[in-house]
Amino acid sequence: MKLFTRVTTVSETNEGLQQARINVFIYDNEEIAYEYFKEWLSGSDWAKQRMLGEGFYTVKKDDYTNTIFLETRCIRDNPMDAKPGCCDDNGDR
Repeated sequence: MKLFTRVTTVSETNEGLQQARINVFIYDNEEIAYEYFKEWLSGSDWAKQRMLGEGFYTVKKDDYTNTIFLETRCIRDNPMDAKPGCCDDNGDR
């Protein structure tokens, strides 16, 4: 099973400047994906994210704030069969 993620990030500086970006990744498994997100996503939030398949998060840094919309889908053999959240090895949620 692979994990598809789409991360929409809107950054706003303290001066009010904004920018947005969308990143799409496919990871070989959930553990590899979490390595990328664990800087700003707790283990319990990651578990909830995997169950629901989407979530909003706010990450504050010294001079800017990121509002992040994270979507996750598990992919079995056929990408057209991707399901929200993550599946176990049997493809069940």
